[in-house]
Amino acid sequence: MTEKAIECKQELYIKNRSILTLDGVINVEGFNEDYMNIDTKCGKVMLEGENLKIESLTKEDGVITVSGNITGVFYKNEKAKGGFFSRMLG
Repeated sequence: MTEKAIECKQELYIKNRSILTLDGVINVEGFNEDYMNIDTKCGKVMLEGENLKIESLTKEDGVITVSGNITGVFYKNEKAKGGFFSRMLG
């Protein structure tokens, strides 16, 4: 585990696969009724489902509540920094 993963604390709560609450939200990068890309203080989170809807988002607290039929929650790894050669040589 990386040092960042150890230090980062985040709560994700799903009730009956239909209501999701997530804290540490910085920005919602993109969404429609089938997916949401959310940037959080612990990294990126992608939600998949049907009829997804943002019920609330408080920027002060960084908490989002999403409703719908939630079928998947995925944590995205950050892309390597730098270009092709820096990744090959680094």
